[in-house]
Amino acid sequence: MSTVNDTFDELLKPTGPAALVYIEKLSPVEGHDAIFFPPTFAKPQAEKTSSKDKEGQYDINDMPGGTKRCTVDTRGSQANRVEPLFKDRYADLVPQIVVKIGDHEVNLLDAGHRAADAIIRFSEVGKVLSEVFTAAKKGDLRPLAKIAPTSIVFGMWDSRGNDEEVSTMLKRPRLFTSLIDAYDVAVRTRSAQYTPPVRYKDTGVIKDPDKVFDAMSSVGMNDVPSTGKLGGVQLMPNGEIRNTRTLNLITLRTIEPGGKDGEATRRYILGLALLAATAPRDYNLRQGCLLVRKEGDKPQFVRVYSDGRRDPIPLDPEAVLAYARDAAKTFGVGESRTAKFSDDTANKTLHATKKKGE
Repeated sequence: MSTVNDTFDELLKPTGPAALVYIEKLSPVEGHDAIFFPPTFAKPQAEKTSSKDKEGQYDINDMPGGTKRCTVDTRGSQANRVEPLFKDRYADLVPQIVVKIGDHEVNLLDAGHRAADAIIRFSEVGKVLSEVFTAAKKGDLRPLAKIAPTSIVFGMWDSRGNDEEVSTMLKRPRLFTSLIDAYDVAVRTRSAQYTPPVRYKDTGVIKDPDKVFDAMSSVGMNDVPSTGKLGGVQLMPNGEIRNTRTLNLITLRTIEPGGKDGEATRRYILGLALLAATAPRDYNLRQGCLLVRKEGDKPQFVRVYSDGRRDPIPLDPEAVLAYARDAAKTFGVGESRTAKFSDDTANKTLHATKKKGE
């Protein structure tokens, strides 16, 4: 009789699917036609007309047929939202690496560049990671899985080095990706007007008001009009918001060349990736962008094979958690540790880099 473990282990076989894909349709909490706010990004330098042009822009592309596609949450942002689950809900399944820097403590799971982040490279763990990255470049990911397994799940790039340790340039693609896009949107603008409770200029309390007009505006003593600013986007009648999650099983199957350790490592990373893919989550993305599942939508994970075949696979969160725990126990979760940030190494590198650039 097939067990839960057998169902998931099938995904690791050479004849298994190329990927697992999940598409969930979302809606603004206020309803389909409500305005919601995507993230803003810095404008290209060429589009900045002055130093005061600080307002960002939405990431919107024109699509065939005249529709517009809008980024609602990027792959990187989604990874940063999901990864902290392994610091809280699933903390026992991964090593907790904490770096002390000054009066602060930073968990590796909060570092944007993961195992390649400066907060880790310039810590007492840095030299160990250099050896781990070197092993990973040769195909052995087991040491990296012992220290920073989520760096394999969500991806990393060791693109920066220092005087003592040259960058290995190890680049691990994300095994699990999630992104949220909106299709067929209209861009809206908004305007506002602030009017102070009194006309400070006319009260006589401000000395030489014409000379300090700009200063009065900066502290809220003048009228402040704001017109034509970014006002969010709105779905057109046939528009939709999609959260697309993909677990790349082909790349996952390349972890280590084989053998007992290779199998244990692959199962361990698969368990973590499945947790990332199936963990219950909300879509409270930012001010003005609270999303929920579209009413009536019934998303499910689908196995997609290299020949194009697609068939659904039931991924019960409790079954996934049981598999992940079993895989973690077999693999042996790496040791948690607290390391100090090496300010001597950081300063030596910074000053050496400055001299090279002079």
